[in-house]
Amino acid sequence: MYFEASLGTWSLSVYEGHDINGEPLTGLYNLGVVWHVLILLINMVLFLNFVIAILSSTFAYYETKKLGLYYEVIVGLFPSMEFDERYGAVVCA
Repeated sequence: MYFEASLGTWSLSVYEGHDINGEPLTGLYNLGVVWHVLILLINMVLFLNFVIAILSSTFAYYETKKLGLYYEVIVGLFPSMEFDERYGAVVCA
């Protein structure tokens, strides 16, 4: 249901019903639509919470190592750095 809703191919016609006389059950249809939208919103909030938790833990892991990783790249590029008249101070810094 959530996958179909994200693709935009979902239909609320599942909640349409008729009583014995053939009259539409609008109360149950409205309840079904509200339930459907409520479940979709709750799932969206939960999925976003999972994504934020994953990104937060990844950021916390690399926060302590960011300076070391930066210096590792700079030291690795030292052999290829040469003075250039146009960018001398920037490239050799």
